[in-house]
Amino acid sequence: MEGVIAAYMASLLYGLAIAVYGPATRRNSVFAMNALFSLFGLASGFALAQVRGEELSGAAAYAALASILGGYVGGTMYLLSIRASGPTVASTAANTYILFTPLVHCAFFGGICIGAQDYLAIGAVFAGLSLLSWDGGRRTLAGPLLALGAATAWSFSANLLELGAKDLGAGYTLMVRSAVLGPLSLVTWAATGRRPLVDVRRVALGGLLDNGISLYLYILAMELADVVTATLLISLYPIHTLAFSMAINRERLPTRKYVGVALSIMGTLIYIYF
Repeated sequence: MEGVIAAYMASLLYGLAIAVYGPATRRNSVFAMNALFSLFGLASGFALAQVRGEELSGAAAYAALASILGGYVGGTMYLLSIRASGPTVASTAANTYILFTPLVHCAFFGGICIGAQDYLAIGAVFAGLSLLSWDGGRRTLAGPLLALGAATAWSFSANLLELGAKDLGAGYTLMVRSAVLGPLSLVTWAATGRRPLVDVRRVALGGLLDNGISLYLYILAMELADVVTATLLISLYPIHTLAFSMAINRERLPTRKYVGVALSIMGTLIYIYF
């Protein structure tokens, strides 16, 4: 249950983080933002590793590979998919990572293979998130294919993070991931024009919530529970982002999105309790 609580709190804080820094993504390089976010991950991961008495080991390689595969490759493919098809089409296709993660866990990492009922529950969450994400988009095949590539990279990355978390602990796993992703993002930012950061306070607060706290709780959930449960629960973050956006901006949602929320919550409860 501790892992479930950690994963849900990660989802809640990640949803808040996006509501905070989301508007700033339109005027900033995402690579510059990732480089800044990684500083919070480095500091938070190192401090929490000391508090928990964690020790570095060869499992750091799992965290490093997860950073390259998920944070850099997957993240870049997702950004390209947004450019090709728009954010809603890209988000809907990328949500398939919650379906891919248990398959990858079973087929490539020797994990427990979940049953048909669990896949139906995860499918309900996917359907709900798709209803939340979909608002139309440009009709092009490139965008969804890039998003599916990102989802595949994230699925392998999540399983690698779990290997790191089970051996290193959540703190050092976060620290190593940030230590790899930060320089990669910084170099890419420099190579793509070095656009200066604006809305720095908003970006910094969002980065603290995202990489400094939420990502740690997500990895901790993998350490305490398992990658499938942690991934399923954190995937609910769009619900929290919508809730925070409604509270802050007084937005109104169409009925379809309320159905999406209900489906996502129902699927999660079925997976956890049944």
